[in-house]
Parts: sequence; structure tokens; C-alpha cells
Amino acid sequence: MRFVNLPAILRPADWLGRLVRAGVVFAIIVAGVVAMLRSIEASKECRGAFSGGFSNGFDRYRCELKVRVIEDGPELTLTLPT
Repeated sequence: MRFVNLPAILRPADWLGRLVRAGVVFAIIVAGVVAMLRSIEASKECRGAFSGGFSNGFDRYRCELKVRVIEDGPELTLTLPT
């Protein structure tokens, strides 16, 4: 005797249940991404090596990208190439 794998026939209620579950999972993912993006703070700070009394013609600026995930949390500082 040979067994044949027949495709499963899904009722419309099964399709609706799958769509509802997929929609709920998608909504949770979107809400998590939006919450994360609202809590990230990024800033760019550029400053020279010399004080303001020197000419800016020979001053080399150094820029840093500062990323903070929560308001008073730890800060990640990345030095940008000049």
C-alpha cells in the first residue's frame, strides 16, 4: 500500500485565522520599531584642536557621532573620518 501526500484543504475560517495571526505579529513588530526609533537620540559634534584665537585655515576639525538609546542611558561615541 502506498501513501500519497494530498494537499490539505483549508477552510475560509483557517485562512482568516492565519491572516489575523500574521497581522497581530506584524503590528507588534511595527510597534517595537516605532518605540525604538522614538527613544534613539543622535547628534553630531565637530570641534577643532585649537582654540578660537588661532586661524581656522590650519585647524583640523574632528567630528563625532554620538548615539544614545534612552535619555539618560549610556552614550556610544563614533569618531567620523575627516
